[in-house]
Amino acid sequence: MKVSVAQLGGRMHYGVARILEKEGILESLFTDFYAGPILGVLNRLPEWCKSNKIKKLLGRKAEEIPLDRIVSFPIFGIAYAWRVARAATVSERDTVFLKAGDTFGRKILRRGFGASDAIYGFNTASLRLFERAREQSLITILEQTICPRLVEEEIMSEERRRFPGWEANVDSKLVSRTGEREALEWELADLILCPSEFVKDGVIRCGGSANKCVVVPYGVEPSPNEFQPHPRLSGPLRVLTVGAIGLRKGLGDILHAARLLGSEAEFRLVGSHQVSGAVISDFGDVATFIDAVPRREIIEHYRWADVFLLPSLCEGSATVTYEAMAHGLPVVCTHNTGSVVRDGVEGFVIPIRSPNKIASKLRELIDSESLLLSMSACAYQRSLSYTLDGYAIRLMNALRECEVT
Repeated sequence: MKVSVAQLGGRMHYGVARILEKEGILESLFTDFYAGPILGVLNRLPEWCKSNKIKKLLGRKAEEIPLDRIVSFPIFGIAYAWRVARAATVSERDTVFLKAGDTFGRKILRRGFGASDAIYGFNTASLRLFERAREQSLITILEQTICPRLVEEEIMSEERRRFPGWEANVDSKLVSRTGEREALEWELADLILCPSEFVKDGVIRCGGSANKCVVVPYGVEPSPNEFQPHPRLSGPLRVLTVGAIGLRKGLGDILHAARLLGSEAEFRLVGSHQVSGAVISDFGDVATFIDAVPRREIIEHYRWADVFLLPSLCEGSATVTYEAMAHGLPVVCTHNTGSVVRDGVEGFVIPIRSPNKIASKLRELIDSESLLLSMSACAYQRSLSYTLDGYAIRLMNALRECEVT
């Protein structure tokens, strides 16, 4: 059995393709931009030329995968990355994703699937591929990385009413088009991999087949340093959030919790800004906002923090929560975050839209250093089961159980 992976972007450092290559079943990795062949040229650029976007492109490589298995479309990839970076609203993002999914599919189909027996694709970028794969009697595997777009918009429309003016309204036609594409992909898929129960429930609610859905939580690279529980330094509790700074991540609740805690906690938010500049300015007295940084620089922020906070309203399974646990950080999150955190063990799982609950849980950690240390140790131990190797086992078991391999 040979599987080709079609992946826009370098998410999880091409984790799926790396796993399949290690198992000896990777036929090809199709991707938009891959740094391997031109890495030397990019590395020779002077430092002043290396913006964060260039540094992110430098990370688009997977040394475990032979170059002759990788098919990339660099001009398209650079244009796609540029359009994603310029997408200032959710509707602009939807437009970019829908168009890129179509273009990516056409480019792959012109190259052909080679000796593939199965095609592994991702939501909103697999429709054209699965249509052709079905014609050729190939197995189709879809990874639904986030809850369905229609569920997301139902949640987010209410959130925009809670915080008027923070983010632009969306184009309902684009939402419908995305929802329709996802539904067609589910219909064509032989297997739908969901990273959390939250995603699986959303797929079923929107008409996807429960019999096709399998929950496979992710995994991340283990922390490079040996874990050592560290007592909280004197001063306020240091609270870290990593990810796009917008309403979907529970930004309104984070900032209102910060107001409630005042000098008891120091909040740091790292990620691209998706809300108006006025919001950032209004809450600059209770939180520090840092623009998106390359992944390798995120480690310093994990080391700074005492606790990780991500009260998301809509996710797939946020890999930053896995990374935070690997650094020994207790995690405060919601069920919708899709994390593997157990309430009261590695942190706290709270309801969405509950800033008072966020504040009260953080106060528990402020008031009890022993609780903070215990949850820190438990978070690290839990992370050992959710490394990339652990993810490989779960992924391959799912493929075997569904007779894909």
